[in-house]
Amino acid sequence: MFKTNKIFIQISRNKITVVNLETGNEVTRMAVEPFSTVRSVLSSFHPATETLLAAMKELGLKRSFFALKAVIQQTEETNGGLTDIEKRALRDLAENAGVNKVYIADAEWPLSNEEALAFM
Repeated sequence: MFKTNKIFIQISRNKITVVNLETGNEVTRMAVEPFSTVRSVLSSFHPATETLLAAMKELGLKRSFFALKAVIQQTEETNGGLTDIEKRALRDLAENAGVNKVYIADAEWPLSNEEALAFM
């Protein structure tokens, strides 16, 4: 049987942090090519996906459509909650990086690792 890794992805302007919720190991990567604009935290998929994949690789997580669950949270520009379009963009970003099951954290404060784990 496959072991499912549980991760927490935090997206901010041109920066992605990935936490392995089972080990507590964490990696933060700045985008080589910007994926944010003045109007939007996530405005370009290719550079955001590359940044996320680089962080996951640094954590030793393999891209697998069967073994990854993730909570993903946008940590900036969330006043009033995320729009449906922002939620879809976050979900698509995680799925494009190989996450099988995605949970969207629509909180206006950065979640702790324990709060992220409670989503799963």
